[in-house]
Amino acid sequence: MPCVVSSLSARESEAILVIKQLQDQIKLLEAEKSSIQTNLDDVLELATQQKTSSDEKYEKLQQDALAAQEQAKVANEKVSTLSATIKSNQALRYPLPVVLYPFFL
Repeated sequence: MPCVVSSLSARESEAILVIKQLQDQIKLLEAEKSSIQTNLDDVLELATQQKTSSDEKYEKLQQDALAAQEQAKVANEKVSTLSATIKSNQALRYPLPVVLYPFFL
């Protein structure tokens, strides 16, 4: 039985070679696609982690801001109370002189 390859025409041999080259290119493209998909999955996971982290930090900052606002409100109330007390004490120590106006003159 004669060798199959030798019985092929030049055109058929060239077609077989082109098919093998295309199959190799397909394998390379599939490997590249798989690598790109893996990289994309990694980037998506990282982005998800960063978003979760930033959401947690934002929540913490918001809580800190609300606590600071409440502390400022309490401090302001204390200052107002202290200021009123000081004014009251000064009024008791140094009463304003009573000036009688000559309304009935």
